Amino acid sequence: MEATAHDTEDGRLDPSAIQWTSDIDGNLGTGEFVMLYPQIDLEPGVHRLTATATDSTGLTDTAELTWTNLAPPPSSNSAGTTRPAEVIWNCVGSRAQRPDASGR
Repeated sequence: MEATAHDTEDGRLDPSAIQWTSDIDGNLGTGEFVMLYPQIDLEPGVHRLTATATDSTGLTDTAELTWTNLAPPPSSNSAGTTRPAEVIWNCVGSRAQRPDASGR
């Protein structure tokens, strides 16, 4: 997943200001980019994935998406042991900037 955050006073926020979470699995990472293998990193179910950006004064804004993660089909590696199938996904989107407290 990818996100950038901009603030009227701070400009582009440092990547460390962005926190990624799942309402089921909790913390997914910090930064502008988070790579997930959904069938390994996420429990099966309907997840609300959230990117939360925090500016220098502690104000936050969020962007969310819903992801349905199905139970993984088993696959076998060369040793014959079963492991989850690997799926890599990217989600890129944008969100309009909200006005700050002064209405700008």
